[in-house]
Amino acid sequence: MKKIFIGALALLTSFAANAQEKTDFKITGEPIVTVFANYKIGIDDASGVSGFNLDRAYLGYKTNFAKNLSARVVFDIGTSKVEGSSLERIAFVKNAMVSWEVDNFTLDVGLINLNQFALQDKLWGYRYVSRSFQDLSGFGSSADLGVNAAYKFNKWLSADFSLTNGEGYKKLNVDDQNRYSLGVTAKPIEGLTLRAYYDIYDAGGEIDGGPQPKNQQTFSTFAAYTHRVFFVGAEYVIQSNNDFENGNTASGYSISASADICKNFKAFGRYDSLNFRNNWGWNDDDGSRAILGIEYSPIKYIKISPNYQTQESKGGGVTSYIYLSLSFNL
Repeated sequence: MKKIFIGALALLTSFAANAQEKTDFKITGEPIVTVFANYKIGIDDASGVSGFNLDRAYLGYKTNFAKNLSARVVFDIGTSKVEGSSLERIAFVKNAMVSWEVDNFTLDVGLINLNQFALQDKLWGYRYVSRSFQDLSGFGSSADLGVNAAYKFNKWLSADFSLTNGEGYKKLNVDDQNRYSLGVTAKPIEGLTLRAYYDIYDAGGEIDGGPQPKNQQTFSTFAAYTHRVFFVGAEYVIQSNNDFENGNTASGYSISASADICKNFKAFGRYDSLNFRNNWGWNDDDGSRAILGIEYSPIKYIKISPNYQTQESKGGGVTSYIYLSLSFNL
């Protein structure tokens, strides 16, 4: 993994040097500023909970420093989830990557965005309201340290392959494990998008005593139809040997839709179902989630959404909130 990463980075560096020698390229760049905030009121089991939240802030910069070569650095500023921590905000480097694009081929190296659920996130379109199903359910990370290659065979078929640490962008590389992924995306007719994805996360070295870790494997399918005035999408995912334990299986599906109401207004909804089975039976914390909302966008940089979100666990608990969500994207 380390040799591949260094080799790819060295290759991109040589491309940049050659490009700058042969052409009088003008370096350009633009800031990246995205802020998600909300006000929520709890009902049902969450009754009595309310308040303002700065959910996420992405701050960074993207630059084109040579022909076909670009780089981006993005900081992800979120809320601390460490119990007992005195820190209200924690900043992570979300991206620190170099990209090379030539014809139909793209190569990303560094702390890169991953393609496991990037397409679903993009077509869902309401990241400021809620993360996409796989991201929210912990099937993988949206970014990681590694290499990603993508190729567009024609106007309707493309494929991507990545080799990463597997630990996400919030953790350092602390072991010898790697995650390998392959995805294929097809657009056979206008508006219809189909995608299949598979990855294997190797379990690393053996452990003395106790059960040996098993390679974790993830498979997902996704289908969506996008029209000028509406969108509908559905995905299914299954992950075997979850957390490298033989017999642990996580699976689930998500259905989402949105439609234009009138100028600057949209209605949207989503339903998620998550199941986790281990060697002792079902996990009562799993269950279903539902989201219903309306979006108002007065200008292209700002989105405002009153929405309702509820989660029901298999144990019978129901947690529901009414949100007023806000997105600012420069």
